[in-house]
Amino acid sequence: MAERKIEEKIVKKFTPGPSSVGQQFNRLKKIKANFDYHFQIANQEILSHYYPSSAKSRRGYPPSTRSYVSFLSENLSVVKRKKLLFKIFNSLAGK
Repeated sequence: MAERKIEEKIVKKFTPGPSSVGQQFNRLKKIKANFDYHFQIANQEILSHYYPSSAKSRRGYPPSTRSYVSFLSENLSVVKRKKLLFKIFNSLAGK
C-alpha cells in the first residue's frame, strides 16, 4: 500500500499536468516568433548588404540586431547562419 502511494507520487511529479504543457507550448510559441522575427530581419539585412538598391530602410531595427546581422552576413554562409541563430534561440529557451 505504501509502495503504491510512493509510486503514484513519483508518477504525478514527473508527469506534466495540462497547465505545464500549455505553459511550455506558449513559451515555445514565443521563442519561435522571436526566432522568426530576428531571422526575417537577418534576411532583410543580408539582402540589403548584397543588393543595396532593393534595401528597405534600416530604421526601426534594434542596433544590436543590425551589427550582429552585418557580422553574420559578412562572415557566415546561409546554412551556418541558420544553425547559429537556431542555437542562440535554443539557448534563450533554456535548452
